[in-house]
Amino acid sequence: MKRVIALSCLAAVLLAGCGKNESGGSSGKKTETATAAETTAAEATAEATTAEVTTEAETTTEPENSTSAGDRETMYPETYKNMIQDKYDMLADYQTGEIRVSYALYDMDADGVPELVLSYDEEYMGEKIEGNLGMYTCDENGEAQEVGYFGPDPAAWGCTSDAGDLALIYEMDDYIGIHHFVLSDGSVGIDDSVEFDRDENTVTKDVMAEGGCKYLPYVSIVGKGDDIKSSYIDPNTGKTEEKDGFGFEFFGWEA
Repeated sequence: MKRVIALSCLAAVLLAGCGKNESGGSSGKKTETATAAETTAAEATAEATTAEVTTEAETTTEPENSTSAGDRETMYPETYKNMIQDKYDMLADYQTGEIRVSYALYDMDADGVPELVLSYDEEYMGEKIEGNLGMYTCDENGEAQEVGYFGPDPAAWGCTSDAGDLALIYEMDDYIGIHHFVLSDGSVGIDDSVEFDRDENTVTKDVMAEGGCKYLPYVSIVGKGDDIKSSYIDPNTGKTEEKDGFGFEFFGWEA
């Protein structure tokens, strides 16, 4: 704006000078001179204003695009590894005895980025609460966000082979309950619940098959001090594989 003001002042000086120097000419000549000066000033002002606007436009920075799903696919392994390790370290800070943490991956909303299902045993006022269950997703900033909390102590984790829902199986004295969960609008909720009668001859795996479910393979971590062991467990096949540490290799992650 300083350029605009300076050029306007210059135009005013030119106008004043033309008036003083014109002593014997006609009024028409004065008018032509004044008009020419005004035109020159207007053009200079327009050029300065255009230059200023252009400079502002050139220095404007466009906002960066938000992280795409492809980036989340790259980020989620490190995000979930940190989440699992942080949970283990937190429990180890105040609990006595063995630390137990289990986790699985399942893409509940079929967006290409699986959710983390994380279960852990916790001591509270001298009592051990088994199977606290949290569900987490990796957001566009690479941060773990809790989308659901359930528990304690489901007998098993499962998934439906037809609809892709996550399922939790609870074993009671006289029935087995299967709760189907879906992820919608950033939170996990129960989509359906089915109960089956149970007696001493009831086999949970058979009940799950009747309810359209299969087991969800998972990693179980058991540790005390620096001695940490992990097991990859697939109840569908009975396969079990053990490793030292947190077992990240079971999901193709770097340890």
